[in-house]
Amino acid sequence: MVTLEGTGTVTAVPDTVSLTLSISEIGATTREAQTLVNEKVAKILTILKTAKVKERNIRTAAINFTPEYSWNEGIQTLQGQRANQTIVFLIEDMAGQPEQVSLLLDDLTSVDGIRIQNMHFDIKDKTKLYSDSRALAFMKAHSKASEYAALSGLELGRVLSISEITQPSYGAPTNNRMLLEAAGAGDGTPTSLPTGEIEVTSRITVIFQLK
Repeated sequence: MVTLEGTGTVTAVPDTVSLTLSISEIGATTREAQTLVNEKVAKILTILKTAKVKERNIRTAAINFTPEYSWNEGIQTLQGQRANQTIVFLIEDMAGQPEQVSLLLDDLTSVDGIRIQNMHFDIKDKTKLYSDSRALAFMKAHSKASEYAALSGLELGRVLSISEITQPSYGAPTNNRMLLEAAGAGDGTPTSLPTGEIEVTSRITVIFQLK
């Protein structure tokens, strides 16, 4: 018998993107700070609704309140209370229309003081991609096994076992600085947003009989 490994990698254009927004405001009181945050959240939700982002794909990931201090010559002075809310949303079915995300980013930059913390492109259903990568991995393992059989003066027999380790696939996240530069930091410059491709990799180990 002979044991061979095969690795198959396939790529595809992402069809979903998730974004994380952070809204932070300071006020004299916690209630005042939260009121200011609520006003910006309302604007953001209106923008997302206009962009046809599904309500079920919008959620608050975190909300917190902290006192804000300043230091002057070693003396700590309370400046107010800070409220911070983090919103995560997902855009589905964006394949073939990447301008949808670009236009949404342009609209979001109209809300002053928000931070786009990260962006993550992905593929919603990787079923066929994994199937294709497995097939490619097996073909490579079979091809190598056939070569070894020929070199040994033997014939390749049946498959005795197959084991698989599927490699995790990652979309390329974009950090806050890159997003601000892409969006022109609100200066009216149209957003350029290349999406790249997502890789899906399967690695298998196959044991073939030699006869």
